[in-house]
Amino acid sequence: MSLAGKCIVISGAASGIGQGVARHLATLGAHLSLADINLEGLTAEAEQIRAAGNACLVHRVDVRKRADIDAWIRSTVDTFGRLDGAVNCAGVQFFESLQMSYPSHPFRPGKPSTDTSRLVRGHISRANSTPSLDQDTTVYV
Repeated sequence: MSLAGKCIVISGAASGIGQGVARHLATLGAHLSLADINLEGLTAEAEQIRAAGNACLVHRVDVRKRADIDAWIRSTVDTFGRLDGAVNCAGVQFFESLQMSYPSHPFRPGKPSTDTSRLVRGHISRANSTPSLDQDTTVYV
């Protein structure tokens, strides 16, 4: 399978599953836009991907902040002119019991992936000329 020329955004790409996904998609020729709150780890990962000859953008994104996600997606589309897929691997750690704070907590479980999915969905639909599914999924490719 080739993803040559396709633009994929990946959140949580500085380590773990997101990093592994980024490395794999790079081997398939995808242009990548990587996001993570860990800018140091993200930059190191992007340098390896670029050294292998792939286009790669880096964005420090806190997925709890919709403005961060929106700026990342806009920058990606402005740079590559398209968006073909998204992989949401960013995780958020709570330091209090969700049972105590949910639903009054300003950040609800699942909200980062929902926000990211909603913001990329329109760009993916336009790029592929097909409707995207209205679902809270973590992978669109």
